[in-house]
Amino acid sequence: MTFDELVAAITQHFQNGDYAQALALADEHAANFPQHAAHIAYLQMCLAARLEQRPRVFALLQAMHQQGIWYSPEVLHNSPSFKALQGDPEFEALIESSRALQAEEAKAAPAILVTYPQGKCQSADETCPLIVALHANGESPESALAGWHTAAQEGWLVAAPRSSHTLWAGGGNMWFDHQESAAEIITQREHLAENYWVEGEGMILGGFSMGAEVALWMALKGLLPAHGFILLGPGGPLMDEPDHWLPLIQEAADRELRGFIIFSQDDPTIPHDGIRQTAALLNENGIPTHVEVLHGLAHEYPPDFERLLRVALDYIGE
Repeated sequence: MTFDELVAAITQHFQNGDYAQALALADEHAANFPQHAAHIAYLQMCLAARLEQRPRVFALLQAMHQQGIWYSPEVLHNSPSFKALQGDPEFEALIESSRALQAEEAKAAPAILVTYPQGKCQSADETCPLIVALHANGESPESALAGWHTAAQEGWLVAAPRSSHTLWAGGGNMWFDHQESAAEIITQREHLAENYWVEGEGMILGGFSMGAEVALWMALKGLLPAHGFILLGPGGPLMDEPDHWLPLIQEAADRELRGFIIFSQDDPTIPHDGIRQTAALLNENGIPTHVEVLHGLAHEYPPDFERLLRVALDYIGE
């Protein structure tokens, strides 16, 4: 059983109300996936809470803390499974312990990661155009930079901001609210000016999954001086309801934007029709947008993303 298969089986039992069976399954296989210890322990805690096994919830959370694994206060306060635990002094004390571990880890995590051509972007004579690449929900900026870094070979400074929201240690960063996400990204973009020389024009906003939706939202709002956007496997609440894009698209119609969207027909996690309708609205309203449909891929970076990124950059530069 793969980890994804395990989570799917546990989720199915959970949805059926078979909490004891789901917990037994999680217990049986937890040791097989040490790299997903935080995720599995979260599922175990949720199930134990549903079964009114309060001492086990606390013991699991304490054990995670002893390993340096924390859970965000948002997760512990807002997960429906933990509703009955809210206000319990022992639970609230454990939440504060998690908060402290998270804050300590955040001090060591850079807010934005960059890569750039060797010898470039360091002076007024060697400025670079900028790509801001936004990670997917559950992904890290390190992963985003690994996906988009090849643009540096084409002369770009690639910057990958980090969302401040995380579910748990090692669980990846999350974009939730568009406005709040944009404010964080703008602040991190401003910090780039302290160490790098970026061309005033030429910025491209890119992203994967929810990061792609935030990138498009920011490009259409004109919150950064972008002239293009590159979206990989875009997904989010606006992609689910593409008509909600229309007012933003109409406002941006005279901004000379160009876009490139990449998604896999076999990716079950994103709204294919919503992506196509969004692209149609963009093209109909004077924002040329190419859609590249792939096959045989799940929700992941394509193996030839380097080539696709080069094609996208050329298209936006036309």
